[in-house]
Amino acid sequence: GRANPFGAILTAALMLDHVGQREAAAAVEAAVTACVHEKRCTRDIGGTLSTSEAGDAICENLRRS
Repeated sequence: GRANPFGAILTAALMLDHVGQREAAAAVEAAVTACVHEKRCTRDIGGTLSTSEAGDAICENLRRS
């Protein structure tokens, strides 16, 4: 539960962009950025969340957008 999932998730955003899904890629990138700014992230980058909680936070941000 300590691993930061953001790198893997941002890699998925790069793949989305590569296949022409630019809006989806931008939404994922924005959700990750929002989580970092909100400190809804893992301890290594200033938050308090576990790996799965950080992933859930990104999903919540995506649903809000």
